[in-house]
Amino acid sequence: MSSQYHVDDRQSLVAEVLGDFDGPVLLVDPDVQLIEAVAEHGASGAMPTLRVLARENVLKAVRDDFLTATLLGDLVEAETVELRVLPSGTPNTLFLTETTLSAVVSTVGGASALGSDDSAFVADAHETYSEQFESAETFDLRTPGRERILDTLADRLGEPTADTVGEALEVLSTREDGGEVDGVALSLLVVAYHEGQLYEVSRWGEDIGMASKATFSRTKTDLEDQGYVTTEKVPVDVGRPRQRLLLTDGTVADDAVATLADLAVELE
Repeated sequence: MSSQYHVDDRQSLVAEVLGDFDGPVLLVDPDVQLIEAVAEHGASGAMPTLRVLARENVLKAVRDDFLTATLLGDLVEAETVELRVLPSGTPNTLFLTETTLSAVVSTVGGASALGSDDSAFVADAHETYSEQFESAETFDLRTPGRERILDTLADRLGEPTADTVGEALEVLSTREDGGEVDGVALSLLVVAYHEGQLYEVSRWGEDIGMASKATFSRTKTDLEDQGYVTTEKVPVDVGRPRQRLLLTDGTVADDAVATLADLAVELE
């Protein structure tokens, strides 16, 4: 083994490794932070096709991080990344192609990628893990990509609503706890800020696979109980009246976007 790269953080390591590898690339047994780095790298530019074989608890933790999951969702929907479940852990985290191998070593001072120049060893490792990948269970991220979220939100509820959600996600990306944001709560708060209808946002959310209408309704009730949101009836020609979402007085301060982001993270 020889050192290929030593960098300060995992995102830089991912950029270095994937910048040198020709796809498809197989990533074996990454931790949550490495998958986060992959998602962030993918959002910043082109990357080779990546087949990720990761432990189920790691993939579930990524799915629970709304910010990372939406970025990763973009890559999954573009068929740039494929996620499958690793049955058991491995001695090393590896980036592999048919001819190249890099083992990831992380320390407090940064991250390194150690490469092998033993072509027979690399070929054998690639064959072994490729066979594992082909037989592994596909992991359902169950999170729509961020680009699709914003595009469909603009189509269904208007560009101002989509722009506010996008701005709130940017704010959250600078917070250490930003990944804990409840995407449904954020959507409802922003729609209330723009005085949209519960029916429209819940139908949109169910259509794109973010959550069911029942989940949107329960979360709306939670927001009401916390005193952030209220509703008013909107008459319709046929059927039951619909509900317009409104923020309660004093919910947002001068920086409305930052306040909405805060509330979507801190919702009890």
